Amino acid sequence: MKKNVFLLFMITILLVGCSSGKGGTKTTEKDVVQATEDTYKDYYGTYYKVQAGQLDGNYFDDYETVPLEDFDGYTTIQLKSDGTYIDKYDSYTQDGVLFSKTTNKYEYKFDGFNVVRNRNINENNFKSKKSIILYDGEHYYKKSVLQEYLDADATILKEDENSIVYDITKWRIANNERDAEENHLENDFVTVDGLLISVNYYYDSDETKVSVYEKR
Repeated sequence: MKKNVFLLFMITILLVGCSSGKGGTKTTEKDVVQATEDTYKDYYGTYYKVQAGQLDGNYFDDYETVPLEDFDGYTTIQLKSDGTYIDKYDSYTQDGVLFSKTTNKYEYKFDGFNVVRNRNINENNFKSKKSIILYDGEHYYKKSVLQEYLDADATILKEDENSIVYDITKWRIANNERDAEENHLENDFVTVDGLLISVNYYYDSDETKVSVYEKR
């Protein structure tokens, strides 16, 4: 599937190159930007996680070996045309009670049809917020973790009877070791079938995780 998608991408680029060179017309930077937007316009949007699986060992280059099961939680990835990559996910207790919502904003770029997320995060290229869900003024979030956020200068963005929303950008940047490139292999790519497939291998736990997202 990846080979077919990449071939389609290369054909598109060749056609754009041929048309721009016809009659001696010079290709400008604006032309390149427009060609890029035209190539990827069908891939911008929000993808919902529909399947997930994991397997002990490194199957990064053989990800189709990882067995998948239907995913019934809420996790999304949004690819925006301005280079913003937004992932959102909800967290639940073992009893199925929603206790937090997380939103992370990264920068990204397309490389062929691979989606390359910038994991070298700092306060200029990354933002993270955590919404703690309240039930009659109480919450199910671990107080020790919440205190870590506060110790890392987390600020309250919004507070009402239903939730408290914290900006935890500084905490995420300070605790980004597992997501760093030297500790975590990642390959996200889109397909012509409207899917986004995310393949991840973590060195510390020696496990491969695969997630399939569907554009809606």
